[in-house]
Amino acid sequence: MRLARHEALIDILRRAHGPVSGPVLARELGVSSRTVRSDVTSVNALAGAPVIVAEHRGYTLDGSIQVPTLAPDDTATGSDARIFAILRRLARSPQGESVHELASSLFVSESTIEADLTKVRPLVREFDVTLTRNRDMVSLAGREVDRRRLVRQMLLGSARGAASSSLGIVMRELRRFDLGDLGKILQTSLGAGGIVLHDYALADLTLHLAIALDRFADGQTSEVEVGDVKPSAQILDTVAELAARLQESLGIVLPSSERIAFAALLESRTYPGAKGPDGAVDEHVALVRTVISDLSSQYLLDIHDEVFVLNLSIHVKNLLARARTGHEARNPLGPDFKEGHPLVHELAVFVASRIEELANVTVGEEEIVYLALHIGGYLQRTLEDADQVSVACIIPEYYGSQGRFLDRLRVDLGDTAASVEAVPLSRLDVPASIGADLIVSAVQQLEIHGDVSIVEVSPLLSRSDLDRVNAAVRATRDRKSAARIRWTLSELLDPRLFLRVKSTTRDEALRMMSEQLISQRIAPGHFLEDVRSRERLSSTAFHGSIAVPHSMNMDCFRTAISVLISDEPIVWGESNVRMVALFALSPTGRQVFRDVLDAFVAVLAEPSRIQRIVGSADNYEHFVAAVLAETE
Repeated sequence: MRLARHEALIDILRRAHGPVSGPVLARELGVSSRTVRSDVTSVNALAGAPVIVAEHRGYTLDGSIQVPTLAPDDTATGSDARIFAILRRLARSPQGESVHELASSLFVSESTIEADLTKVRPLVREFDVTLTRNRDMVSLAGREVDRRRLVRQMLLGSARGAASSSLGIVMRELRRFDLGDLGKILQTSLGAGGIVLHDYALADLTLHLAIALDRFADGQTSEVEVGDVKPSAQILDTVAELAARLQESLGIVLPSSERIAFAALLESRTYPGAKGPDGAVDEHVALVRTVISDLSSQYLLDIHDEVFVLNLSIHVKNLLARARTGHEARNPLGPDFKEGHPLVHELAVFVASRIEELANVTVGEEEIVYLALHIGGYLQRTLEDADQVSVACIIPEYYGSQGRFLDRLRVDLGDTAASVEAVPLSRLDVPASIGADLIVSAVQQLEIHGDVSIVEVSPLLSRSDLDRVNAAVRATRDRKSAARIRWTLSELLDPRLFLRVKSTTRDEALRMMSEQLISQRIAPGHFLEDVRSRERLSSTAFHGSIAVPHSMNMDCFRTAISVLISDEPIVWGESNVRMVALFALSPTGRQVFRDVLDAFVAVLAEPSRIQRIVGSADNYEHFVAAVLAETE
């Protein structure tokens, strides 16, 4: 795992446009600043020179020094890295490998390899691939299309238990072909065929092509499995153009099976222009309308935009094609998107679950991020309304100066302010209550009674004035968010729903907490199964410290929060959490959950806050006091 982190560190610095500070690197890598300093020292030691330079503004990569190869091709250290190496060797060897050969090449004992193989077995099963054993020989059995899925996920670090992989690892593993050159060939071919893809899809297709060529070079030819996808003549012509360019540039002759498979993949990634009722996506519009209607009802949203419905229908058309052929789109943004936008992610999970039910497919977690991008892009302003700040401006009119003042402030604040309005003044003794969250005043030394902040500025707004107003708006938003969290917790927490345990598992924690809610006549008898169903779609753990499980059916008898704190970390998907907040939601709790989820996660999922809460919450009263202290 450490080697993969070194790769990620180098990759971040390589892409940076200037020095990157230690705290920023620590946040990007999910480690402490001390670990960053240790990793920098290790990388420089491997290079034999200061390839990573530390200066007062942060760290930079010295381009004049050769970046070291951090992991030899056929060796690996650490359990995660060994599993990665074992999978790589087995995927490339149709005949399999002996346990002795694996142990010898990885410089470990055969008993260590045997222990690693017990972890490999359930991992490959997720991709419909089986680990087979014939005495000393070990091999992977399964369809080529599934083996390619495994290779792809293994390279991207998505397979559970395998080491996470940066682009550098991907490029080294697929060293037969230059990903940059392949991307250019692909983009040129698509352009010649009149097909334009967004950057995420283009990068994903380039990786698919690289894996296909790598597997084909090893003698593994793709089976033709296109499901319901019927590539258009335009797509088939484009793939023919691609094949010709690959033969010309790389000397590779693609068989028809590989061409058809890639054509089906490309068809599922393309986005045709908007079409009317008789267009190609008409059959999917009805499904999307149903899903959006359910989403609006569930979360009290108001979605009546045919352009949004049509665009989402085009996306769902391709999503279904990918789901039915096993070509899930790769998550382009990583876990940070979910962590930063919990509510948008939750809405996407709901949409994915309804698509699964109505279309009888499985929507993978990788696809949920794309749904979140669509939904979040459309609903962002609506979802942020709860924290919008109203600004009252006290600026006397003087030959149009008031209008210019308001216009400049509105442009600078943008979406962070719900309203920016002038307060009419006939005299300087301002009324006691203006009804705004923040007052911006060009009149000095006002006396305003009530809990409202005042920012004094010049009638001619300077950059310094605007910076101070923006800072005050952010502070006001934070206070409003914290106040909502305190209100929610004070209303929904119950001493009978608080548990502190020494250690437990995810399933056991959910069982105990659900039984509490059911016994208190808060939740219905099927609540536990509903919570587990939601958890199967996507983990509800955030920032590796807190989990916020819930049912997607808001059918509890009242809204409440059950809290469990564990002395030992609870393995929760890819995370290790110490605090679990199980939401029981009634029909009247829809808006509470919608308006509080983002703020709840932002305030309480920060690891240092969780550590302080867990450290002092030995009973319910201390827990409440600790949480309220963290939200002040």
